Amino acid sequence: MTVSIFCPLCQRKNKADATHCTYCGVQFIVSSTDALTTERIAKGAEEAILSGARCAEYLAKRSSDSIALFVMDQTEPIVIPNTPQVIVGRHVESSTIPIVDLTGYGGLDLGVSRRHIQISYLNGMHTVADLGSTNGTWLNRVRLAPGKPYELHNNDRLILGQLRLLACVPSEESVTDGIFYIKDIRSDYALPEQFTPIYMASVISPFLQAVIDIQHISQDYQGHTTRGKVYINEVKTMKDQSLILANLHGVDEAIRVIQTWVIPWKQSNANKIAPVLTAEDEAHLMSQLQGLARTILSEIAPDASAIAISEYIPKLLRPLSALVSSPLVLTIMKQALA
Repeated sequence: MTVSIFCPLCQRKNKADATHCTYCGVQFIVSSTDALTTERIAKGAEEAILSGARCAEYLAKRSSDSIALFVMDQTEPIVIPNTPQVIVGRHVESSTIPIVDLTGYGGLDLGVSRRHIQISYLNGMHTVADLGSTNGTWLNRVRLAPGKPYELHNNDRLILGQLRLLACVPSEESVTDGIFYIKDIRSDYALPEQFTPIYMASVISPFLQAVIDIQHISQDYQGHTTRGKVYINEVKTMKDQSLILANLHGVDEAIRVIQTWVIPWKQSNANKIAPVLTAEDEAHLMSQLQGLARTILSEIAPDASAIAISEYIPKLLRPLSALVSSPLVLTIMKQALA
C-alpha cells in the first residue's frame, strides 16, 4: 500500500509530505518523520472496531459502573470506572487525578499530550473536555473547545491528536436517588406532634435547599455546562423513630460533601454554634466556615486554580451555614434506584 497521510478529522487521503489536510485544512502533527505517515486501518478491521456492534457486544457483558475506550485496532478496551474525574493522556509523574496512559498505544508519536482530555462522571452522565492539548481533540469530527465539557455517549468517536478511540458508554441509566433520614437533635422536640407547615417552611425546607445548593455549586465549580436534574421525590415522618425520611433525586455529590466534610465539622464544632443565631453570630460562623469551604473545593476539584477557589468560597458559605446551624442532622443514608 502506498504510504499516505489520512486526516484525523475528515479521514481523507493526503500526500505523504503534506503538513495540512488538502480538504479540511487541519494541521498534521510534525514531531518526527514517522509521525507524519500512518497506514489506514484495513476496512474490515475498521468496521469491526468502530461500530455500534462492537460496543453492544462489550456492554452486554458489563455492568453500568464503567465505560470503555477501544484504541484503534486493539481488541481489548481500556475500562474506566465511573469516577468523578479521569485524565486520558500519557504518563505523568505526580497527579491527584487518575490517569489513563496511552503511551503504550503510540500516544507520543500520535500527538497525545500528557494531560490531553478529562472524562468526568456526575449524576449518571459522562462528559469529556480537552485540557488545552497541543494537537487538539475531536468528538464525532467536531473539534472540542479547550476547557469546555461535552456530553459523551455510546459509540462516540474520539480523536486525540491522531489517536482514534471508540467510546462505549452504558445507556443513560437512572440517576440514583438519595434516600436519607434526618433527625431533629433538640432534646425537647417531639417530631410526630410538630410536623406542621410552619416547621416544613422554617426548618425542613432551608435544610433541603442547602443540600440542593451544594449540589448545584459543585456542578458549576467542576465545569459542567448543564446541571443535572434535582428534585424532591418524598418527605415524610417516621413516627416510631421520630425521624424524617427525605428522598431527593440527583444530589449524590452534595451527599458526599455533607458526609465527608460537613458532618464531621459540625460534630467537632458543636459547642461553638449558638442555638439561635444573631446577625453577629452568623457573621462569626461564616468566618469559621471559610476553612471548611476551602477544603471542600480543593478536594472536589484538586487542579482548580486559587482564583477559582476564592470565587466559589462565598457561594458555598451560605448553604454550609444553613446546614451546620440547622437543628437537623443527616443520620442514615442509602442509595436506591429511581
